[in-house]
Amino acid sequence: MATISRKDLKAPDRFVTRSMALFDWIDKNRRQVLVAAAAVGLAVGGYALYDRLTTGRFERTSRALADVYAIVNAHVGAEPPPADPSGAAEPAGPTFATDEERLAAALRAYQRFLRRHGKTPLAPLARFGMAGILYDMHRHDDARREYERVADALGREGFLAAQAIEGMGYCLEAKGDRRGALRKFDELTRMENGSYRDQGQYHQARMYEQLDETNRAREMYRSLLDRLRQRSSGTQSPYLMQQTEARLRELDSSFV
Repeated sequence: MATISRKDLKAPDRFVTRSMALFDWIDKNRRQVLVAAAAVGLAVGGYALYDRLTTGRFERTSRALADVYAIVNAHVGAEPPPADPSGAAEPAGPTFATDEERLAAALRAYQRFLRRHGKTPLAPLARFGMAGILYDMHRHDDARREYERVADALGREGFLAAQAIEGMGYCLEAKGDRRGALRKFDELTRMENGSYRDQGQYHQARMYEQLDETNRAREMYRSLLDRLRQRSSGTQSPYLMQQTEARLRELDSSFV
C-alpha cells in the first residue's frame, strides 16, 4: 500500500470526498451530467420547463457549458497535449501557457455563461464550478460567497448543495478559520439524514487536529473508521478509509 507523507496529511485533502473529484467526473461524463440536470429541471419546473427545453434552449445552454468545461480542462504547457492512447482523433481544444492563464480564462468563461444563462437549470452547476476556480486562484472569500449562493439556490438540499457547503468549509480552512470550517462541516454531517456524515466527520476530525485538540480528533477518526469498517458498503469509500487510517497512525502509535 502506498504511504502518505506527513506533509500530505497536514494539507487540506481536497480529494477525499465526492466534491473534490467532481470536475474530473464531469469532464468524463458531460453528457450524463447535462441529461441529469435536465431531469432535475423537469421535476422542478414541470411542463412549462419541458416546453422550453424542446425548443432547443436547453440544448444551446448545454453546449455553452460544455465550452466552458473545455477551458476548465484545457491543456497547459508549451508542449502539445499527449495523443489519445486509443488513436482516436479529437478536435483541437484551447491550450494555455500557464495555469494562471487557464484559471483566468475559465473564470471569464463561467462569468459569461452566468450572464447569459444565469436563470437556467444549469446555472447552479456553473456557479459551483466558478467557485472552484476562485478557490484555485486563492480568492477564498469570493469562492465562499459563490458556494453559498449555490447552496441557497438549491434550498441547501441535494448532492450539489452538500458539495457547496463542503466547499465553504474548505474556504474557511484556507483562511485559517478552523472554527468556522468546523461549523460548515458539522452542517454537512446533518444534511440529507446523515448522507454526508462520513465526509463531514472526517473534516471535523482534521480541524480538531489542526486546533491541537488531538484527543478529540483521534476519537472522531476512530469512530469514523469503525463505522466505515462495519458498514457493508464501506468498500465504496476506500480512499476515505485509507486517509482515516493514515491520520490515526500519525496520532496514535498503537493503532494497527
